[in-house]
Amino acid sequence: MGQNRFPYRGWMSYLVAIIMVIVAFLVREAFLHHIGRAVPYATFYPTVLVAALYGGFAAGMVATVFSSVTVFIWVVGVSQLSSLSQIEWVVHAVFPVFCIAMSFCCEAMYRVQAKEKERNRQLVELTGELTRQKQKYQTLVENLPDMITRFDKDFRYIYVNPALEQDSDRKGPELIGKTWQELGNPPEMYEPFTSRFKTVFETKQRLEYESVYPSPNGTRYYYNTVVPELGDDGNVQTVLVVTRDVTLQKQTENEMLRLDRLNVIGEMAASIGHEIRNPLTTVRGYLQLFGMKGKYAEHKEQFRMMIEELDRANFIITEFLSLSKRKAVELEYGNLNDNINGIVPLLQVDALYTGHNIKVELSDIPDIAMDKKEIMQILLNLVRNGVEATPPGGTVTVRTRLVDGKVVLSVQDTGHGIPQEIMDKLGTPFVTTKENGTGLGVPVCYRIAERHNAKIEVNTDSHGTTFFVKFNQAQRAG
Repeated sequence: MGQNRFPYRGWMSYLVAIIMVIVAFLVREAFLHHIGRAVPYATFYPTVLVAALYGGFAAGMVATVFSSVTVFIWVVGVSQLSSLSQIEWVVHAVFPVFCIAMSFCCEAMYRVQAKEKERNRQLVELTGELTRQKQKYQTLVENLPDMITRFDKDFRYIYVNPALEQDSDRKGPELIGKTWQELGNPPEMYEPFTSRFKTVFETKQRLEYESVYPSPNGTRYYYNTVVPELGDDGNVQTVLVVTRDVTLQKQTENEMLRLDRLNVIGEMAASIGHEIRNPLTTVRGYLQLFGMKGKYAEHKEQFRMMIEELDRANFIITEFLSLSKRKAVELEYGNLNDNINGIVPLLQVDALYTGHNIKVELSDIPDIAMDKKEIMQILLNLVRNGVEATPPGGTVTVRTRLVDGKVVLSVQDTGHGIPQEIMDKLGTPFVTTKENGTGLGVPVCYRIAERHNAKIEVNTDSHGTTFFVKFNQAQRAG
């Protein structure tokens, strides 16, 4: 039958029942002997009841049988059974029937109590399991890197997890119960969200979309999943929003796309650059020759302009060839500070000519493997870009640092920053904001960085732009 429903079910309860009957008999003989056999079961009714309460139906039946035997043998006497009246036989018959009924009721009571106890035990276990599951999922939700929020029909926050607090620099209590508008956010920030939330409330369908959020540290990209939560009436009562920061993924995709474009342009440069430069050299030579002849003296200025344009075309082709992935580089160990010190006078002369300042802040850095000519080119390109982006009187700062064991070159200007539409395409050939720019300077820097196993990162805002060139290759031992 599985577990006993009574605390003492078994032989112990039977033994106790028998002992109780014996005690009841002794009490009857000691204190109620004067009633003789008039009321034979005077002490046995409560005895059977107590036995049944103690051990259940079986114990009650043991007490009933033993009480009946005791009455027949010692109270009434076996020899007197034949002289019993009809009423006395009815008394004897009523006792077991009544005892059976009492025992059954006690058994039923115990069963009800046992079921109630089992239900309470199961309820306690279920409550404990629900509490554990709640704690488990709460711990999971609160430690997820994804931002999880819940909104009601009025677009008020009703739940935020710690990830959102870290991303928005606002604490949960500041957000709960408030709308974006009440929090002081501009309409252009929250209206795209509210329009999509309305769609989910109306259609009851899950919605996924990407969002872009400009921040002081650069543009952030998010992937949002809006899940409808239905009420008892079948309508959407709240929406659960899971937001994942995919900025790094987007940046990686853009970097891969930019590198693919560079590779295509580089292959073109390697294939046709030299072929174009050769005829240009021939044309330039003949123009110089004709310009020295007296009969063309009146066209000397035109010859000069044509030669300058050819030189400009040759310069563009030279930069174009720098995009070639197959361009040979001669890596030698050297100190980046030495390269910078060698080119600073040239940079300062160019800057003074345009009314700018060049500031140099060099730290103690280890030697790295580099192609000095290409490092000089990347430095010239970045500094000249910074000077051109900075109003007269502004400053371009060149720095070197050792960050996390890596040598970092940075060029910072005090211009007005790079527009977002240009930032998204930065490093793509022929993309430029300059009226006479070729759009090849920054792509060349990216290609040089790639050949040096370095990475270029850009920070920009309304106060200026900083280019970081982070060299990842191993430094020279010792």
